[in-house]
Formats: sequence, C-alpha cells, structure tokens
Amino acid sequence: MRQIRPRHRKRPPPDVTPPDPPTADATAAVELKAALEQLRDAPPRGDFSAFGAALDRLQQAVDACLTSGG
Repeated sequence: MRQIRPRHRKRPPPDVTPPDPPTADATAAVELKAALEQLRDAPPRGDFSAFGAALDRLQQAVDACLTSGG
C-alpha cells in the first residue's frame, strides 16, 4: 500500500511593512514639546538653573526644527 504524504506548501510571508523611522520633523517636534514642558515646569519649583537649561534646550530644538525644514 502506498503511503500518502500531505503536501505542505510554503506560504509567502505576510505583507508586513516595518514602520518608517521617525522623520527629522517628527523628532524635532518631540524635542520641542519636551523642551517646552521642561521650561514650564522649572519656575514653579524655583529652579532657575533648570529654567536656563530649558531655555538652552528650547533654542537647540528650535534650531533643529528650522534646519529640518519644519
């Protein structure tokens, strides 16, 4: 008697496209948001060195945003 073997067909991989890496615009926007939050949070604590650092961070974020074309 002949043995019947099941046929296994290789299925093609699912059409899954990996997500796009963040764009420079998106990265700059996230950094702007974080810098603004840091700037907003420093004065109520009376932390003026953190306020100055937040201003510097905000300036860097604005510069990055402008350079990325955003």
